[in-house]
Amino acid sequence: MAAAASNMLATHLRPLLDGLSLSIRAIPRLVSLTLLMTVLGVSVPPAFSYARASYRGYLALGPGGIPYNVFGWALQGALQLLAHWDTRDPSPFTDPRNRRPYEPYGSCTFFQAPIPPRARHSAGGTGAGDGEESSSCRPEVPGYVAPQRQITQQPLGKQSKETRHRMTAYLEDLVKRNPGVLALKPSGLEGIGTPAVYLDTATATSTLPRGAVPKFMRTTKGEMVHVHSECSSHITLSMADAEEVVRKGWAERHRLSGVMGLPWGYVLIYAPRDDAEYEVWRAIVRAGLQFVCASAGRQVVTG
Repeated sequence: MAAAASNMLATHLRPLLDGLSLSIRAIPRLVSLTLLMTVLGVSVPPAFSYARASYRGYLALGPGGIPYNVFGWALQGALQLLAHWDTRDPSPFTDPRNRRPYEPYGSCTFFQAPIPPRARHSAGGTGAGDGEESSSCRPEVPGYVAPQRQITQQPLGKQSKETRHRMTAYLEDLVKRNPGVLALKPSGLEGIGTPAVYLDTATATSTLPRGAVPKFMRTTKGEMVHVHSECSSHITLSMADAEEVVRKGWAERHRLSGVMGLPWGYVLIYAPRDDAEYEVWRAIVRAGLQFVCASAGRQVVTG
């Protein structure tokens, strides 16, 4: 009888024990699901808020090179994985391994005279001491891979239009003075609406066949300089000159310089704030054109 009672008890308890076992096994899943919902609840709203602010900031920079929509914003976000963050560090320009592809002219300076440090303020403001730049003299440049723009210390309103007209007119004059050497075309890096100076490849040279550009200029297809809407500009300089303009506060590297074939010397030159800075910008442009043209076996008139 005792055995029968035991079997009866076991029969009644088995469903209860089986259910309890299932409940115990389900606890880790419930805990994982709870943790996942908690993490999503905590992280998704801030992430969405950050993405929205980032996208608005991207649009505020204006069109430039990549699609002016959410796809362009996503593309530059993906390129962040390849981009450099230390864009104001001039040390990559002095690395012999980085200089090698730009020789024999990469180590040469094309400035007729050393350029001064960029002042903290225009129109007689105080410059940095000892030939070195101070971080306070630089404008704010948001961390987007593209477009690369400054959002402070640039000309505004009528002054901006006049400054940009003055800059593009100078580029046009250089092209007119160098037929067969320089060409003015819409920028392939910034898109239609932004004129750019290219190396004219219609004729062969002693070092390059017709249609060819120096190897380090293949990614830009011979495009040497263009001016942006807020009066900053991109230009390719020799490694020696790029080091000087970055060190003295006139420029910073593009975040993809040295990546995907973009020259290390491809730098963002800050917008000139007055006549003195405009003259420095002109000197930087001349140095860039002379470097690329020398590498292509061409002579350019810039004086």
